[in-house]
This record gives sequence, structure tokens and C-alpha cells, in this order.
Amino acid sequence: MRFLRGRKSRLLTLTIVAIMMVTLVGAGCGKSSKDTGVLKIAQTYDMKGLDPINLPSVTESQIAGNIYDGLLQFEYGGTKLQPALATEWTISPDGKTYTFKLRKGVQFHKDYGEMTSADVKFSLDRVRDKKISQAASNFASIDSIDTPDASTVVLKLNRTDPALLTALAAPTGGIVSKKAVEKLGKDYSINPVGTGPFAFEAWKANTETDLVANKKYWGSAPKIQKLVFVPIPEPTTMYMAFEKGEVDVIQVTDGEHYKKYKGDAKFQVSEIAGLITRMIGFNQQIKPFDNPKVRQAVVMGFNRDKVINEMFGNISTKAKGFLAPSVPGYEPNQEDPPYDPVKAKQLLTEAGFPDGFKTVMEVPNIDRFTVPATVFQEDMRKLGITIEYKPIDTATALANQRKGSVPIWSVSWNQDPVPDRVMMRFHSSQYPGNNGFGYKNPAVDKLIDEALASSDDKVRSADFSKIQQQIAKDYVGIWLDNEKYIFALSKKVKGFPADPRRSLRMFPVSIDPNAK
Repeated sequence: MRFLRGRKSRLLTLTIVAIMMVTLVGAGCGKSSKDTGVLKIAQTYDMKGLDPINLPSVTESQIAGNIYDGLLQFEYGGTKLQPALATEWTISPDGKTYTFKLRKGVQFHKDYGEMTSADVKFSLDRVRDKKISQAASNFASIDSIDTPDASTVVLKLNRTDPALLTALAAPTGGIVSKKAVEKLGKDYSINPVGTGPFAFEAWKANTETDLVANKKYWGSAPKIQKLVFVPIPEPTTMYMAFEKGEVDVIQVTDGEHYKKYKGDAKFQVSEIAGLITRMIGFNQQIKPFDNPKVRQAVVMGFNRDKVINEMFGNISTKAKGFLAPSVPGYEPNQEDPPYDPVKAKQLLTEAGFPDGFKTVMEVPNIDRFTVPATVFQEDMRKLGITIEYKPIDTATALANQRKGSVPIWSVSWNQDPVPDRVMMRFHSSQYPGNNGFGYKNPAVDKLIDEALASSDDKVRSADFSKIQQQIAKDYVGIWLDNEKYIFALSKKVKGFPADPRRSLRMFPVSIDPNAK
């Protein structure tokens, strides 16, 4: 790829560092991944806590998905909803009362006793509490929770909510032990207790997070005895660790390694189109991004096609908005303006910045974001815009976006099989918070409120289309691409289901120690 040719010295340095770090990674992972019953999974960064009310990044969500059960769950490898802690449920004719019958005899990890409706009520009350929960907006439709008996939970809603079942199946809908939370207090997030197929065992900061098979699991017993999640932030180090057999599962985020592993019989590749959009956002509450001409200039001055074609051409497709193509309500006819640096320069002059300006950009310090960000920085330099580019750890990057303290930022949005959660990110009530754009448009607020409260698919589709068209006109951000989720696996891993939500639920996975 052409963008790598000018960076040979930098890559050589990274390779040398990587060789040194691989030794450390291997030394810090406990037992060899070749041991029967132990599966090692590389992740980009260390987890920050495993409380469902605060899962700051995909790392935490992936680990939590093995520890907790929700009332519902997604099928392995797909997005269809299935029973989990609830064996059945009914919805009232007006769509505002949900009644769940709970699975009986389900045990919490670490001898915290049987799961009952009291634990479900406690869990859902916590996650919808805006004072403590980052996921509260996903459960805002719940007005009250009744528990007529130990195995029945009744949710009373303040509006119809077609996305509620999806929210209940997500990691943030995980059911916690009331006793454990009350006993452990602030230490609960690093000592989580759920009912899932794997139980939390230990966290060794910046080294590994260990889960062990739940021998009292209500379903079939897990086929793996231990999961070890290993943070390896440097991509070169991660790939080398995988190729040496020090980890068994990695996510592949560049085209060269994707091609390499696809063509090597020593490895397996599992891939699927992801419910995800990678983007660059502007905070409209920070000058000069309050000026729509500035935002339009930045959008038109970035050669997005070059980034996608030269760097991610075989592992992603060009985005046409903030929704992934398979999400209902996706607007296929939306197109960003073409790359036109001359027009971009003209717009900056009209906005009062003929010589450009200086600003700051923060991105997670991983290749999926740093690579396009450096190209973006160079394209902006050509317009006279000087960007102080700050690659930082993901948890901090996401926290700063929620605070509204960052002028330009880059993330990717994991999405649900319904658009409601993503749409809500553009609601003015979510700033500061999930609305990192600082976007405030009363007309869009009204459309979002109407769409999310409606159970009429025609109304929802029409509103979702209008929302996307208006956001495009307001130049809220740059929608880069929709990524594939690509995982490389050692030959011993059997039954791994890549899925559109990028979960790493390992319940159905087994290990064949004799595989070569």
C-alpha cells in the first residue's frame, strides 16, 4: 500500500519494539495457550471495569457478554432474539406492558444464590438511572418495574419502544446479583457476578482478564475451561503473538494481514459484515465547528475514497451515512459531497478562515483509527488547518467525547439490529454524553422522539430517512466506512461464530488440542 512507503523507518522501529513486547506478552499470560481447555483472546486494550451500567468500550462489552445473561440473548452468529433468563414474554396490545417469566433455578456465580425477579428489578433500575449509568438512555422507556412473584417481572413503559427487547439482550442489559453489588460496592466492577457461562476469576492490570467455566450454568456446560483476555495494544505485537501461538483469537484490522491469514493453511479466518460505522466527528459546541461552512469544508477537503481504497479496500465498504447497511431505516440514497479541496478552501474563506485555523483531534491509539487520522491530518494541512493530533487510550478518548471537551474525534459505532440507540446519539438531550457532536437541532429532536415512540414501521422509516438527510445537510461528521468483522483463529479453535455485533461469546466454542 502506498501510504506505508513513506513510513519504513517508523515501521522498522515499531517492529523492533514489537519483538521485545511479544516476549513480555508471552511471559505475562500464565499458562501456554496450547494447554487443553484454555483459550487466549487478544484484545486491543485492557478492560476498565465490568459493571453493565458502565461498559466504556467494546473490550468490556466482549468480556461482559461471557459473564452476564440478559432476559434475552442474540443467537450465536446473528441478530435474532432468543430466550435467556426469560423463558417467555408477552407484550400488551398497546405495547406498553412487557411481562417476562423467568427461568427457575438459575444460580449466580460465586455462591451468590438463586437469581430472582428482585435481581432483575435491581439490575434494570440501576441501568436506567441517569445519575450512575452510561446506558440509561437505552432504557428510558421503562417507567416502572413490578415483581408480582419471584419468577415474574412486569415492565410498565411510558411509550411504545420497538428497541427495548434489543436493549435487554445487549451486554448493558446483563442481570447482576443484587447481593454482590450491595456487598462489594465500588469494587463490584472488578469483581463482577452474573449468571453466564463463564465466571470472573481474576484481573491482572495490563496483563490479562481470566474467566472460568461456570459449572452451575443453566444451559449446557461450556466446552472450554478457561478464557484469558490479553490486552495487546500494538498491532504488530499482536500479530506476532498470534503467529507464534501465544494467543488463539485476534481481530484483524488491516488488509495485508487479512490476505495473509486467508491464504495460510495454518490459520482460520471467520468474517462477517459488521453492524458498525467508522467516523470522524466535529463538536459543534467548540469553535470554529459551530460554523456549518467550516464543517462542510472539512468534509469536502478529506479524500475519504483514497483512505478506503488504499488502506481498507478489502475489509470494509464506503459508508453512506452513520447507519450500517443492514440496520432497518438505512438510507441508501444518501451521499456525502465529493472530494473537492478547491471548494473546501473557498468555504473556509467565506467562513472567515482564509488562512485556516488550529485545532485538536483525539483518536483511540489503535491502527483502525490512527491510520485514517494521519491521512486526515495531512489533507487538512493542505487547507491550512493545523491539527494537533493526539492518539490516546480508548477509555480516555471515549470519556472526553462524552464530556464534550474534544473539537475533533474518531470512533466506530457498534450498532444494534435496530437504529434507535444510534439515532438517540443525535438528540440534544444527550449532550454532554452520548452526543459527542454537540448537535442540537429541534426539528431532528422531534423526529427522533416520534420515531422512537412509534410502533408503526412506515412512520419510523420515514422519520429515520428524514433524520439522516438532515444530519447530512448539517455536516455533522465524516462517515468513513462499514467494516467487516474479521477474526483470525488458531486451528485448534472449533465452532467460533463471528457475528455482526462483534461479540466474543465463547460458550459454543471448543478446543481440539490435536489440530494442526
